[in-house]
Amino acid sequence: MWVEIHPTAIPMSEVPLYNLTAKPLEDFEVRVCVWNTKELVANDIEGCSDAYVRAFFDSNEETKETDTHYRCSDGKASWNYRMVFNLQHPRKDYSLTLQVYDRDLLTSNDVIGETSFNIKDALIDASLTKKPVNINKKYWNSYLKETKA
Repeated sequence: MWVEIHPTAIPMSEVPLYNLTAKPLEDFEVRVCVWNTKELVANDIEGCSDAYVRAFFDSNEETKETDTHYRCSDGKASWNYRMVFNLQHPRKDYSLTLQVYDRDLLTSNDVIGETSFNIKDALIDASLTKKPVNINKKYWNSYLKETKA
């Protein structure tokens, strides 16, 4: 909110109006590359996991999955898998969630681990610079990682 105070000596027709229209939606392609894990917990009785990764944004409108890395016994599952999401900015949710599951054939799949991070700042950077933004370790530590006091 703001308040404007204009002298009555100035005709209102000469006072410029502010443009209050919402920012138009921009289309973005978010590519999530899943390569590998380390120290993956073995969930099966045999001491291994049949691991796969699920990715989605808060709205859960579109969920993507990798293929399954069967019989991972050393905690190092690998995929080399790319998931592509088409997003519009601005949006109400920017939280990308990645979940690692243990695939089970006879019972429900078990969640091994989960993490979420907000990519709003990265989308704003891409929108302002009109250039791709790579969220690598350096970018994460410099701009996106939340500091804890």
